[in-house]
Amino acid sequence: MFCPFCKSLDIRKVFGDILKCEKCGITFLDFEKYSGRTDNIYDEEYFRGKVYYDYFREMSVRIKVFKDKLQLIQEYLPRMGRVLDLGCAMGFFLKVMKERNYEVYGVEVSKYAAGYAKNSLNLNVHEGDLQSADFHDEFFDIITMWDVLEHLSNPQETLIEIKRILTGNGVLIIETLNIGSLTARILKKNWPLYFPPYHLFYFSLKALKNVLAETGFSVIKIIPIQTYLKTRQGFKVFKYFKNPILRKVLGAFLNDVICCLAIKSIRGS
Repeated sequence: MFCPFCKSLDIRKVFGDILKCEKCGITFLDFEKYSGRTDNIYDEEYFRGKVYYDYFREMSVRIKVFKDKLQLIQEYLPRMGRVLDLGCAMGFFLKVMKERNYEVYGVEVSKYAAGYAKNSLNLNVHEGDLQSADFHDEFFDIITMWDVLEHLSNPQETLIEIKRILTGNGVLIIETLNIGSLTARILKKNWPLYFPPYHLFYFSLKALKNVLAETGFSVIKIIPIQTYLKTRQGFKVFKYFKNPILRKVLGAFLNDVICCLAIKSIRGS
């Protein structure tokens, strides 16, 4: 077994099927044990009962959350242009951006979700992975991955493709989980965001910045989004991104989910 990022053989087992590269710091799922088990897992059941209670019925809530998050990052975004949402699911974020007069595109591997985005919301969504979409060079002004990076079987390859299709002044937005958070370190294997076979990669802030730098990006902003609280009923999501004080105080260490904004670095442009 070698690291899927740096190819190092210096790999240790964290617990169960979770491995960590001691050289580059990337934590990842033991792919050999899940070979063939990650195909076609984002079917209708994924969105209706298996992972989400009912993704479609959560539309109004999810749209509101996207609008709230946009308030945090809008100063970094071009006021017009083309937007690509990678892993767009049913297209709720694209719906928000279309209403703001952006030209929107989506990429989604789930036939079920992509079908809804195209047929019900009339959105321009490519069913498949990013590479098969074959977009032109420097085509997009904004590219987003909302809780997608950890699902990708080859994040490095995807980031390289994103660099190719993002304009020189474009912005990449990545929301992903942070394995370096205090909650993750304390809870260890009980951390609720360990979620194979759906979550394949786990990044600390340092590892994420390193991967982005290696693929031609510079991080301009990290925003903590949420953490988890343990209750008698299990773990409850605690969102504090709307409150600047809580975001600053709690987000410094209780940052299980982060939003990372990046631009092309000079050497990567």
